[in-house]
Amino acid sequence: MPLPGTVWKGPPCACDSDAIVTHVHGTANRVVPIGGRRTCPTRQGDIATAIAFYVANRRLTGTMRTPSPDGLICARWDGDADAMPEHCTHGGGQRCSIDYIRRIWLRQLG
Repeated sequence: MPLPGTVWKGPPCACDSDAIVTHVHGTANRVVPIGGRRTCPTRQGDIATAIAFYVANRRLTGTMRTPSPDGLICARWDGDADAMPEHCTHGGGQRCSIDYIRRIWLRQLG
């Protein structure tokens, strides 16, 4: 479960492996902004760009946007059993909640 952050400088040219990932990010996060930021000689990546790359590279389809009881709004793309990225946002800054971890645990293990 990644918390704020993504690839540095932009997505790679290709992605050779699948992933079941839930990325949680606060829309008001100023430590690791959702759109990325310059940091010294490099740059923190833009979350939307990284997710769009992975979805296209793995040929995933459909997006389902759902609010959840823990205050997250999530978008999920479905692939096979090994490629299911999910991007969840909340209105806060840099934080993590046990509810987020519980939600992911239940998603992964049923």
